[in-house]
Amino acid sequence: MLMSNSRSLKDYHLLLQLHISYSFPFQNRFIIDELQYNKEDIAKEHAILFKSLTNEQVHIYIYIYIYIYIYIYIYIYMIL
Repeated sequence: MLMSNSRSLKDYHLLLQLHISYSFPFQNRFIIDELQYNKEDIAKEHAILFKSLTNEQVHIYIYIYIYIYIYIYIYIYMIL
């Protein structure tokens, strides 16, 4: 009910708040919602939006994508 009205318990300062360290993994509603997304719908939306990019936007997109890929690769390589 609070979420549908763009509110949260944090908006009510007199209520006690449970510290995040006391909650169990995956009991956070936002995490659960985020993990239940439809990958096929997101892939279709990505394809549609990617087609609408200009050449300059495509170059920037690819540059950022490669940068992130290299950063993650180096990060994983450094850990292992």
